[in-house]
Formats: sequence, structure tokens, C-alpha cells
Amino acid sequence: MLSVNRVATIAACEEHLGAIERGTDGRLLLASNLKYAHCGGAVSLLQVINTWSRSVVETDSVLLTHAQAPHAEQTVANLVETLPGLVAVLMSAQVVARDGQTSMLATAYEDARQRIEAMDAGRFRETARGTATTLLCADQTTKRALQPFYHPTTNGGANVRGESDFVDLARDLMGAALGDARKRDFEFKDVEAVGVMLRELFANTHYHARTDAAGRPYRRSVRGTHFAQHWLDESEKVSADFPPFEEYLASIIARPRRGARAKLLEISVFDSGPGYAARAAGRPIDEDVPLEREYELVRNCLLRNVSTRRQDGAGIGLPRMLSRLKGRGGFIRLRTGRLSLFRSFAGEHDTALIDADYELDDAGGGAAGFTRHAPASGAVVTLLFPIGR
Repeated sequence: MLSVNRVATIAACEEHLGAIERGTDGRLLLASNLKYAHCGGAVSLLQVINTWSRSVVETDSVLLTHAQAPHAEQTVANLVETLPGLVAVLMSAQVVARDGQTSMLATAYEDARQRIEAMDAGRFRETARGTATTLLCADQTTKRALQPFYHPTTNGGANVRGESDFVDLARDLMGAALGDARKRDFEFKDVEAVGVMLRELFANTHYHARTDAAGRPYRRSVRGTHFAQHWLDESEKVSADFPPFEEYLASIIARPRRGARAKLLEISVFDSGPGYAARAAGRPIDEDVPLEREYELVRNCLLRNVSTRRQDGAGIGLPRMLSRLKGRGGFIRLRTGRLSLFRSFAGEHDTALIDADYELDDAGGGAAGFTRHAPASGAVVTLLFPIGR
């Protein structure tokens, strides 16, 4: 059994991924009071859950909760209020109480339905705990195409919205996560860049994360975005036991502040698909594939005008985002497959990209190549913007 009963730091999530690689029996015990208010903590745990779900026979996946009478329903509701809890419910075949027998599936699905309907209706401040907001598409449900992401077609289908709609969406999500006053710290060109990036990355989940590397539809899949703010003067609670974050935060905190308490805006995009390298290769990345080759496939996904879609403008969103991220001295983390990568732009102010800006560093700190990490399903991209300075 995979038991998740601790603070959801990136380091802890890597330990969980290692446990999944060693093998589990199909059961996941997930606490309802997890603390994951760290940069990337919620989406890292989400990736653990997706990896667990993909590692077992789908019909055998059992989410074991701490629910027990007389507060069983409230315990499940508290679990579903968290992003990892919501994903765990959606990616499991069964949801049971702590006794391992009593089904809580109907209760959990009703709580999930209410939360996803708030997302679909654009009630962004109701979609996550604290100073955060989440949008999630669950492809096995009737809410596979949330209105903020899609517009309906005449034949009853849905198409991903255009860039201008995503710029408006980025403004609304930033307002929900930061508050309208803090949102003014961003210039329109920054909001525009976030919107362009958001559309590019989300469109990639639409086209590539709902099926496996061979093109077969998943029975269960999730994808979406998570915006959150973090206080810089609580760096020990923000870094998530992730050394590249710690070094980046130390650099940011050392800079003089323009205002009062400075913050970070986290923008994470996630999916439960085959991963960047597998998408590019068209097949799963096995152990016989060198890490250097896997990195090459991932890096190609970041280059300007590289896309597997035949569509004008496809592939240019992330370079435009990297440009704005560099100009604001931001940070990017990418976890996919066996790789954990990052790029710090601390101290940068120039938006002009050079070739080196597309080179992501190995989070394992390997001097002689890339560090192998336990395989993770899907992809998580986390961007950090310093604000209020």
C-alpha cells in the first residue's frame, strides 16, 4: 500500500515515486489534512497519484480514506477540497472508508462534481483552499471540457479557446490567486505572456495527454492548471525541500524590496498523459533509452516553432513565456518521465532569449550527466514569478 501521510514536499513526492516504482498493491491511503502549501507541492503530489493510478490495473485501484463514522462524509469532503484529493478520487476505481470495506464512492463523486462545476462556472475563488485557484478537466466525466478552456461547437463538441480568451482567463486566475490589488503588479504584457503560455501548454494536454504514447484513449485522465501565491519571507515553507528552489529563493530574498511583504506567483500546468519525451518519440520511454536522449526529446518540445500539431503559431507559446519569465527573474521546473529539470533566471532582467535559456538544468545536480529519477506519469510544469518587488 502507498501511504501518503506527511507534508507534500517535492522531496517527499520523489520518495513516493520511488515506492511506486518498487511496486504497490493497488491501494493508496491519502490523508485528508495534508499540508502542501509549498511551491509545486500540490501538483507534485498530484503527479504521484497519477503515477500510482497508471502503475496498477485500473479496475484494482483503491483510494483508502481516513473516513469513519460519524464524520465519514465530512472527512471525504475535506479530502476532495484539496487538489490531490480531487485527483485521487477521479483516478481511482474505488473509494473506501478506513475499514477498507465501506464504499464512499458516491459521496466522493458528489463532492467532486460540485467542485468541478464551480470551475466550469468560473467561480475561481471557490476552486482551491487558501490563496490559490485550480481548473481541472477530467476526461472521463461530462465536464471534460470546462467552459473557461473551451467554447462549444455547433455539432455538440468543444474547441480550445483562442489566445485572447486565454489572456482574459490568465487575468482572472491571477486575480483569484493574488487578489485584485496584487494583480496590478503585473503589466499587460506579462498577463498576455501568461495567457499565451497557458493556451500553448493546455492545448498540448488537449491534443497529447488524453491518450497514451500509442494513441489509445485513457480510461481515466486529468489535466489543468493551478495558480497559487507564496510568501517570500517564509522561504522554509516555500522551497518544498527542493535544492534548486532553495538557491533561487535565497537569491530573491537577498534583493532589496520595493514594497512590503514580497510574494511569488506559482503557475503550474499538469496532465496525466504519457510525458513529454514519450509524446515526442511516439512510444514509451523504456530503461534502454539513455537519459541524454530523453532530455533531447524534452528539450525539443521547448524550442521555438517545434510542435507535433500542424497549426499556425503552435510551439511558440513557451518561448514567449520564457522571455517574460527571464525578464522578471523567474523560475521554471519541469518533472516528466525520469527527468527532474529546472531553469533559474534569478537576477535577469533582459527578455531576449539566448540558446542557453533553452537548456534546463538537472535537479539532481549530476556533474557527469543527468540523474535518473523514478519514472513519473504525465508532466508538471511550474513557473514562479516574483511579485511585489
